[in-house]
Amino acid sequence: MKPASLLILALGALPLAARGELQPIDFNRDIRPIFSENCYTCHGPDTNKRKAELRLDQKESAFGKAESGEVPITPGAPEKSEVIRRITTEDKDEVMPPPKEHKKLKAAQVELLRRWVKAGAKWDGHWAFQPVQAVVPPNPQNAKFKMQNSIDAFVLARLEKEGLAPSPEAEKAVLIRRVSLDLTGLPPALTEVDDFLKDAAPNAYEKVIDRLLASPHFGERLAVPWLDLARYGDTSGYHND
Repeated sequence: MKPASLLILALGALPLAARGELQPIDFNRDIRPIFSENCYTCHGPDTNKRKAELRLDQKESAFGKAESGEVPITPGAPEKSEVIRRITTEDKDEVMPPPKEHKKLKAAQVELLRRWVKAGAKWDGHWAFQPVQAVVPPNPQNAKFKMQNSIDAFVLARLEKEGLAPSPEAEKAVLIRRVSLDLTGLPPALTEVDDFLKDAAPNAYEKVIDRLLASPHFGERLAVPWLDLARYGDTSGYHND
């Protein structure tokens, strides 16, 4: 199986949470988005809108004492954490987020926050400022499929866990059509297909990818989603109007 095909399978794999299984909680992936969406308006970086001088975007403030003397988050103790009390109370004057904000945490989000606090409330800095850490690829047991890079190892291991097997490798004519449409948005020319079919080199597919990545059509393909979002078709290119 080609790396590109395996990568598509990886992107389409369902997370553990989607199947109801518990998985280790990651602050940046699971907790920060909840705070950002529901809490940062009143307890974030905006000094003009901040309430009670509490910041849930900063560990020191989130784990320290608030103006009321309560501790917003007490690692390992949800029952002593004011944040947990506020998001679970039925008192309309104390519940967070306030009803006037027209935001309400889902039961799954409340449970996720509770689990996170109970597990020790591990806090991580914003991912963009964290040093890159090496990840050891898994060691899938299915020897029927040859791994060509570390991405294959992750995908094959996940497929094994799901009880699935990779699809058979597509024919060369299908492969070049798929990768051409994916990278440039255009089908391959007949001469390009013929050249690929005649190329018996082990890296024939890689050469096709290198050629497509060097094509100006690849840049055009990359730009299309951004230009669509920026309403390029009927404005000067800015999306603030």
